[in-house]
Amino acid sequence: DIAEKVVEHWKNAGKVGDNAPKYFIQTFGCQQNEADSERLAGLCALMGYTSCDDPDKADIILVNTCAVREHAASTLKKKRSR
Repeated sequence: DIAEKVVEHWKNAGKVGDNAPKYFIQTFGCQQNEADSERLAGLCALMGYTSCDDPDKADIILVNTCAVREHAASTLKKKRSR
């Protein structure tokens, strides 16, 4: 399992507890994006990462956004201008 391999890697590198690697998630979009970001946070935790509020201190930064709604809005604007 990949999560177990990542956890083992961080343990071998001495990155546990306060020294654990950190993640930062920035979410844009709808409620589904929020739910997806929660799932991503859970996966990060399974792999030994801890959450942080400062992207500059994060070992990994995840940006979760929705292109579907923007595309839908763009299509609607085009149709309205006809």
